[in-house]
Amino acid sequence: MNKLLCFKPSYFLGLFFVFFASFAQAEINWQKINGGKSANFEHNQVSYYVFSPDKNAQIRLFWKNAQGDNYFTFRAVNNQIKSEKKQAVMLTNAAIYDTEFRPAGLWIEDGKELKEVNKNRGKGNFHIKPAAVVYFQNNQATIIPLGDYEKLRIKPDYAFQAAPMLLIDGKINSRFQAKIYSPYSRNAICTDKANQLYFIISDETKTEQKDLPNFYNFARALQEINCQQAVYLDGSISHMYSENFGGIFHWKNFAGIIAVIAE
Repeated sequence: MNKLLCFKPSYFLGLFFVFFASFAQAEINWQKINGGKSANFEHNQVSYYVFSPDKNAQIRLFWKNAQGDNYFTFRAVNNQIKSEKKQAVMLTNAAIYDTEFRPAGLWIEDGKELKEVNKNRGKGNFHIKPAAVVYFQNNQATIIPLGDYEKLRIKPDYAFQAAPMLLIDGKINSRFQAKIYSPYSRNAICTDKANQLYFIISDETKTEQKDLPNFYNFARALQEINCQQAVYLDGSISHMYSENFGGIFHWKNFAGIIAVIAE
């Protein structure tokens, strides 16, 4: 005869807490720094650093200088900003680029389109759908799917194309799978419901290589800071500089660079 298994109420209460704890948001302790605020937090054994610029901060993109040469490095961009009697309070690599150090898709600086939209099919992260356009108008950031951007017919001050979108209206891109083993350092840009802008990067100095996130877990981390629209910037070469994170030096050259600037 089968015996009826009886469980104490405390057993089910324990299961309840275990289940919902896995979805609980991390506690984010923000710190005011020059040009914005920053935070460090952990999610799924990965350490992350986040920078969120002040509303009045200037945001610009840098690809080539006045002579038509690539900036390539944070140091070169920082020197340019210093020459304008301004201060770079955050620098990070922008989206994926090609072998000739050109942005892989749309790139607009000072209202001028320097690279057109790329809708080609192909392999690699840049071709995972949906792609997005990040555009800045009067220093206000908007992240929208590429198709929606094309319908707007606007002329932003700055814009770039990136892919794949990690979060769409707060939901994880359905193409991502939680169990895929793909541990890489990653960085992204996102906005919340109030359209506040965030730059986030996994911190390799505090995370073991085997624990670095795949796309799904990276998107989950972005949900921890209430991101609604988020797009991937790049992977293992990614770097960020601010008052309390990273440094001006990096090993790999970049094509596009994002700068948050204070007077």
